[in-house]
Amino acid sequence: MAKEIFWYGGESTHEGEWNWDANWKLVSDGSSSTKPADDDIVHIDNRAYYDTVNERYQDINDGMDAAGTGTPDLRLLHVKPSYDGIIALPGEYLELAAAYPAGGDGQIIYEGEGTMYLDLSKGAAADASCNLLVVDTTEGLLKVMSHVNDGANTGLFDLIRVKSGDVELGDTTSKMCAFTDMEVLGGTIIVGIDCYKVNGAVYATILQVLGSITMDTGIKAMTQYGGAFNWGSALATGEAAMDIEDLLTMYGGTFNWTCKDLATSIIQQFILYGGVLDASLALNADVPKGIGGGGDEISEVWPGAEARFDNENQNITFEGASKIMKYGGTIKSPYMKEISW
Repeated sequence: MAKEIFWYGGESTHEGEWNWDANWKLVSDGSSSTKPADDDIVHIDNRAYYDTVNERYQDINDGMDAAGTGTPDLRLLHVKPSYDGIIALPGEYLELAAAYPAGGDGQIIYEGEGTMYLDLSKGAAADASCNLLVVDTTEGLLKVMSHVNDGANTGLFDLIRVKSGDVELGDTTSKMCAFTDMEVLGGTIIVGIDCYKVNGAVYATILQVLGSITMDTGIKAMTQYGGAFNWGSALATGEAAMDIEDLLTMYGGTFNWTCKDLATSIIQQFILYGGVLDASLALNADVPKGIGGGGDEISEVWPGAEARFDNENQNITFEGASKIMKYGGTIKSPYMKEISW
C-alpha cells in the first residue's frame, strides 16, 4: 500500500542508510515505516536527525544503489529547503524513478541546500522515467545522470524545469542524462556530452528565460528570451552531431556558438528577433559551422538582434541553398568572405 513518509536517518548504528526501514517514518503519526516503494510520497526535510558532528541534517550515504533502494517508482520525492544534508556520493548516486502510475505525473522536486547525486534508474537493463524534475534552490547542487541510455533502454526525464540553483546533467566524459524538454527560468546549468535519448537519436527542446546554460550536446529546437547559452565548453571531447535540428528562435540573451563537433556544427535555421547569436569567439573556433540543413532554409535577423560570424577561421558556411534575410539588426560576416545579394 502506498504511504507518505519522511527521512529520519538517525537510527542507532544505521545512521544514513537509505535501505534501513527504521530510518523512515510516517508523516501521519511519526511512527516507524519501511523504505520507499512504488507510488510512495517521500519528504526529505528538517524532520531528519540532526548530525551534530557535521552540523547538518543527516546525510544519506549508504544503500543508494539499485540493490539498496529497489529502484522504486515514486509518486513524489521532495527535498525541501530546510534540508542541508548530502544525498548519495560521487561514486554511488541515488537510484530510483518517478513516473507512478505508469505514464502518470511522478515528480522529483529538489529545493535542498546541500548536494544531491541522482541516478534515474530501474536497474541495469530497463527503461526508467521521471515525468517532472524541478530544481529551485539557493545554495544547493543537483548532479543528475541516467543509469542506462543506449539503443535498447533509457532513463528519461520528460521535463526538467530549473528555477534557481546549480544543476549538472551528465558530464564531459561518461555519464549521460536523457531528457525531452528543459525549461530554464534561472540558475546555472551544465549539460554534458551525449545528453539525448540514444534510442532513436531524440534530442531535447529547450526554453530559456534567464540563467546560464553550458551544453555539450546537440539540440532539437530552442527558444531563448534571455540569459546566456554557451553551446560548447573547453572540457568537451566532441560529438558527432552538435546541431540544432529544427529552429533557434531568439528574443533576447546571448547564444555563444562554441561547440566541439567532430565534423561540422549545424544550425538548420534561426530567427533572431533580439539578442546576440555569436559564432566569433575563440573557443573551439577551429570547428566548422554551417547555416542551414542543406535545403533552402531562410534564417532571419530583425531590428535589435545581432548575428556575429566574424571569426578568423573562415569556416562558417551556408549549407545547400540556405540564406539569411536581414529585416534589420546587425550581421557581422566572416573575415575574407565575399558578400553578395
